Amino acid sequence: SGRMSGAPARSAMVRASLTMREQALADRPMRSMRRSSSALQAGERGQNSSVWRLFMAALQKMYTYISPIYIAVILTGTFILTFVIPASIIFYLWKTNKIDSLHINNAKQRNIPYSYTIVSYIFWFIFVLLISQLPGSMTVICFGAFIALTATASINIKWKISAHLTGIGGLLGGICSFALFSNYVPVALILLVLFIALILMYARLYLNAHTPLQVAAGFLLGLLCVFGFSALIYFYA
Repeated sequence: SGRMSGAPARSAMVRASLTMREQALADRPMRSMRRSSSALQAGERGQNSSVWRLFMAALQKMYTYISPIYIAVILTGTFILTFVIPASIIFYLWKTNKIDSLHINNAKQRNIPYSYTIVSYIFWFIFVLLISQLPGSMTVICFGAFIALTATASINIKWKISAHLTGIGGLLGGICSFALFSNYVPVALILLVLFIALILMYARLYLNAHTPLQVAAGFLLGLLCVFGFSALIYFYA
């Protein structure tokens, strides 16, 4: 009789245990969603504290498959081909007395260093196009930068345009192009680059390195080449 009375009790306990387990399994997705939501909110709060984190978050959203090592290789190749090699050539020409100064103020001495610079930029674009295999939108931005760099080197053979401002204008054009392709506008970052551009403009004028026209032309050349080409591809291609 005791065994018979205990059987229903054990059956009830088993049913209760199964019910609790089923309820726990049913609640697991909700708990997971709540944890994910909390993590996202925490991430958003962390990102909102830094303009750079917001920018990188949008970049990773567009190109989730680009690894940090891959980005490091691209940046290293870009740095070598667009800065180290051209600067080394100019320094070598200066040390061998083929040019009077590192600024190459003499227009007649600009043909050789800027010709080598253009060749280096061509190799950089080949590197970007064939070796790095960036996504299409990033390749478009890089091609706009290639146009700006090559145009700056070509113009400087005859007229001294500001390469510093071409660079900062190209950077702003790249950020604006990124905003166009990703539908994300990093307003604070754009304002920061504009502020740096103004400081750089003032510095070049203060040092009498350029005229206001050369400074403005350099900035507009970089901005229009990079962003203009990107916008052309975005709207018409």
